[in-house]
Amino acid sequence: MNNILHHQPDSAHCMRNRSAVKISQPMAGFTMIELIITVVIAGILASLAIPAFSGLMAEQRAKAVATDLVIALTKARSEAVKRNANVTLAANAGGWQNGWQITDTSSNILENHGAVPTAIAISAAFTGTGPSVIYQSSGRLHPTSTGAVSFTITSTQSASGYRCVTTDLGGRPNTKKTSPCP
Repeated sequence: MNNILHHQPDSAHCMRNRSAVKISQPMAGFTMIELIITVVIAGILASLAIPAFSGLMAEQRAKAVATDLVIALTKARSEAVKRNANVTLAANAGGWQNGWQITDTSSNILENHGAVPTAIAISAAFTGTGPSVIYQSSGRLHPTSTGAVSFTITSTQSASGYRCVTTDLGGRPNTKKTSPCP
């Protein structure tokens, strides 16, 4: 058998080596200067992004209102065909910004949409004589009361936030990003 000598270092020697290792390791974390520089750079980048982000938000609000209006027009048209009677989409008291409602010939409210965000303006143009959209039982617009209709939806916060919702005499609604509305 081989005689192997095992050297057991004394405890004082081990402690010196351990403390030497701890001191020689670099410390983890950030210095205060690094943290301040990072916060300043993040602030500069955020200040550059906020104007673009607010324009995007304004555009999305206008798009959402246009989509809600197209859905309401489609539902009113569908209800007119289903009920085999006229169905009306009209602005709530105070104008289209305050929302709209779908009613049947007996003035029963079939759906009521609340006010749109305050940063959105809606204007409507009718070729007919009335201030509301009337769908006949055939699904077409009433030619003398409504005629063709177009809604202009604009954001008061951004020039890029606009949409145009139109219907043809057949009653089909669509939305476009055009200015001015046809």
